[in-house]
Amino acid sequence: MTEQIERITKYENIFREAKHLIGELSSGCTEGYIEGNTEGCTEGYGSNHGANSATLRTLISELEAYYASDVWKQDFADDEAGLLPSDLKRGVLSEDGIYNLLEEYSELTGETESGKPSEKTESSEPSEKNESGKPAEKAESRELMAELTDDQGSDDMTKEQYEALFMEMHPGYFERDYVRAVPDDEPASEMMLALSGFDEGSYTKTLDKEVTFGYYEGGIDDLLKAVAKVVPHWTQFFGEDSRVYCGFVNGEIASFCQIEDFGEHRIGDVKWKIGGPGCVGTLPEYRNRGIGLSMVRNVTKILKEESYDHSYIHYTYETDWYGKLGYKTFLQWNGKGFI
Repeated sequence: MTEQIERITKYENIFREAKHLIGELSSGCTEGYIEGNTEGCTEGYGSNHGANSATLRTLISELEAYYASDVWKQDFADDEAGLLPSDLKRGVLSEDGIYNLLEEYSELTGETESGKPSEKTESSEPSEKNESGKPAEKAESRELMAELTDDQGSDDMTKEQYEALFMEMHPGYFERDYVRAVPDDEPASEMMLALSGFDEGSYTKTLDKEVTFGYYEGGIDDLLKAVAKVVPHWTQFFGEDSRVYCGFVNGEIASFCQIEDFGEHRIGDVKWKIGGPGCVGTLPEYRNRGIGLSMVRNVTKILKEESYDHSYIHYTYETDWYGKLGYKTFLQWNGKGFI
């Protein structure tokens, strides 16, 4: 156990330092730094840029190797089983943590995981960042409420009403052991998108021609093998009747998610039909290409076409990633409850 805790702590520190450096490099200059083009960058950027970018590349390589290993999968499984100390910092074991950090790195540098410049082109739409260019920090609950209602056209819902909605969808949630283990200083987020305001053009990615998307129509065994490569214990949530949407590369599963129906819920005088993507994952060999977020965008569009009022993301730390599609945080919680 001591060796495992030391390992997780090591990679947690690498994870946090990489996030910090990505923020610094984004703040200093968001384009062209790999090529040495510092035009438009902040004063003093050049003095630290070389060292920071080299350090970041090394950290990213270490995280990639850990995330693709069986060791990470075992650490993740032990965390889910409640075998790790409750006070252990372990953002590196979140379901999408490293994956989405690698996405941010790829978008910042224009590199694939091999370190070579990518030939893929991004949309000219900027990612959601604050005025400094860094990912927006978590806001207080009251501000999150205002952001959701003002920007997404939802009715004037209070924090208490959102909490009631959450508990209606997840009864007994805070009695679960794995929920109680969430540290006080690492709250998870719940996100929502009012589909009346969804813009499918908010995120576009030019993908290789062999990448396609669609409902999964193959055998359950092949699907479960793909899911197990991402998060082994998720296989229990997939069955013959699951509605699964995938990204494919040459016909093979590259990414997957369920299209979930959370039913209709009344909050005051308002009734919402809620659905959402669940168990979102991309296989290690297909990461950092934009396939996963393109898949989520497509699922969000499907929900809108099927007359859902809201699309819902449950239990995530990847608010910036989903925020690129317009999802907004409406609640945060830790092992002690709502915050």
